[in-house]
Amino acid sequence: MSSRQAESSSGSFCAVKCKEAKLVPPSLPPTARDCIYWLSNLDQIPVYMNILFFYQPNKINKTADPVIVLQKALAQVLVHYYPLAGRLELSSDGKCHVISSGEGAVFVEAEADATISDVLAQYELDTNMEYAQKLICKSASESNSVLDRPLLSIQVTRFKCGGFCVGAGIHHCMCDGVAFSEFLNSLGEIAMGVPMSIQPVLDRTLLKARDPLQIEFPHFEYTEIVQNNSPTADDPSVDDIVYSSLCFDSKYIALMKKQVLGEGLLNTCTSFEVMSAFIWRIRTKALGASSEMTKLLFAVNGRSRLCPPLPEGYHGNAVMTACSIASARELTDLGLCYAVKLVQEAKATINDKYMRSKIDYVEKTSPMRSPTAGLSIAVSSSSATHYILPLSRLRFHKTDYGWGPPTHYFWVEPPMINVTKFVPNGKDGKGIKVYMALPSFAWNTVKSFLAQQQQN
Repeated sequence: MSSRQAESSSGSFCAVKCKEAKLVPPSLPPTARDCIYWLSNLDQIPVYMNILFFYQPNKINKTADPVIVLQKALAQVLVHYYPLAGRLELSSDGKCHVISSGEGAVFVEAEADATISDVLAQYELDTNMEYAQKLICKSASESNSVLDRPLLSIQVTRFKCGGFCVGAGIHHCMCDGVAFSEFLNSLGEIAMGVPMSIQPVLDRTLLKARDPLQIEFPHFEYTEIVQNNSPTADDPSVDDIVYSSLCFDSKYIALMKKQVLGEGLLNTCTSFEVMSAFIWRIRTKALGASSEMTKLLFAVNGRSRLCPPLPEGYHGNAVMTACSIASARELTDLGLCYAVKLVQEAKATINDKYMRSKIDYVEKTSPMRSPTAGLSIAVSSSSATHYILPLSRLRFHKTDYGWGPPTHYFWVEPPMINVTKFVPNGKDGKGIKVYMALPSFAWNTVKSFLAQQQQN
């Protein structure tokens, strides 16, 4: 296990020069042109996802130009994913839908005056967004209005070493991380001239609200815990938020799982469960609100949990938010096994009935309909709410456009005090790298706690 803190980058030698952005329409026009493409209640997430993939020069595809290859493949893949060539619109009831205009995705060609090695040595792209923002389409990163952003953008940046970076951005209304990964893999397959292994299923009505509505469960993921003592994201006294990463290898995680199962209270324990419980506990302890309540939210892929399951290739949002609430004192005093049990119980609630109830709940209460609100269940002002995104389960590390898998990839998102990301770590990919934003005083507590753990 190790930790790394972001440092400010002072060098300016890694400049990026972008050509004018162009629109890439589908190579065949959509048959349902200018029609409304309906989005489900689970799709009403008005934020943007951006990810960077770095490809070093190699002998696999030595003479091909990645700009030409990717632009051609983008036009072809949009035939299958035609809604991504449309534009977002707000309906009279406050929901987002898509006009299938076939206008196209945004494509940018860029040149960097450095090598990939230079960039990775100079900038901490996983914790410092300064340079990473140069490698994604500006219209996807600078627009304040979510309705003004393209549904899909691709920037291909060539480096002096012969390698390149693909900056891919997509509107969260269009898909979740699972579907985004499938789309990028389809783009790669077309770029390599092979058939798409997964055909997209675009019918969002599979997740339509019931008539009449049947709200059968309380949905605490939408309620906010008000804290008296914990720092908040907009607290003026907390002006030293530090975005940092913690690295846990597979051996460290295996030891924690062994510790939990050794207590004899649980029969099984996954790496995600033990890491979620572990981070929830140390984060709560570091923030020092021992007498108050704390809430853990985490993403669960609901595709296989519906009855019947969603078909393979469902291109939309089907990730649910599991919710667990506990007092901070219980969480820190009762041990890791107790916290793992809470995580498992929360995950077990995500089934067909609960998912249908949530869809109906959103239909009735509309907690996510504001196009400027952001991800309302995650972007809470209170640090007592902790949201974990298990990105370590997604297949982005296999995204291949003909030059082999990426040597590095990074999510490009501004840090939030209550959102933690898990990504793969280690050569075997079975470790977990944890990204968190905390006040500096809290990081001191976290590091002291981890040092004690290592000694034990």
